[in-house]
Amino acid sequence: TLTLSGADASRFELSGNELFLRAGVVLDFETKPQYLVVVEVDDRDPALLRYLGERGLFPGTRTEVVRVEPFGGSITLRVVEREFPLGRDAAASVRVAR
Repeated sequence: TLTLSGADASRFELSGNELFLRAGVVLDFETKPQYLVVVEVDDRDPALLRYLGERGLFPGTRTEVVRVEPFGGSITLRVVEREFPLGRDAAASVRVAR
């Protein structure tokens, strides 16, 4: 079971194991330039953990959501001043909280 928490949790919703912006929510980077998140990953997929670890993404790591592509596209994260896209399959395996 996945849950969302934090000050910005109301902007997102879970459908099964997938994280989406709620209908009608617009991320406005001019008024709110950062969305800081904590990512919790299910450790049943060692390859995914290795992929995230190679990019510096560990539980408790300060992470910024830079961009959310529309229509079920990827989420671009910034971790330790490095950006990388997180695809739909990988995003379905993480939990995000502020």
